[in-house]
Amino acid sequence: MKNKLLQALARLASQKYQEAYILNATKDEYVLPEDLVEDVASLCALASRDQYYKKFTEEELNALDDMACFIGQHGKRLFANFVDPDTSSLIYKNEDWESLRIASGKCLTLFGIDVDRLSPEDIDEGNNIFGV
Repeated sequence: MKNKLLQALARLASQKYQEAYILNATKDEYVLPEDLVEDVASLCALASRDQYYKKFTEEELNALDDMACFIGQHGKRLFANFVDPDTSSLIYKNEDWESLRIASGKCLTLFGIDVDRLSPEDIDEGNNIFGV
């Protein structure tokens, strides 16, 4: 579960990943922006459940709770009116999207992961990078 959460955070935090799988997507390899956000939100919520919370430090749980709240604030505003079919404007120009990307990166830093050092392929291979 922890590995899946870190992988989801990396996908949301990495502009390189988003360029590869949103902007340059193929019919076989693509990611929807709303799925990136939903994955992080749901996994952050799961982390606080009885069967998972012992795998995290108190500091990590607080950061994940903050991330879930942040998504609640920015995600609603981001997707409530988003109709622009040009995903490059989302990835490069949307302030809420950038805020979510930055917050995810900061959350990953708390776990000792520098998203800027990961390639899209590294993120896809999660187990080899996150090692949890």
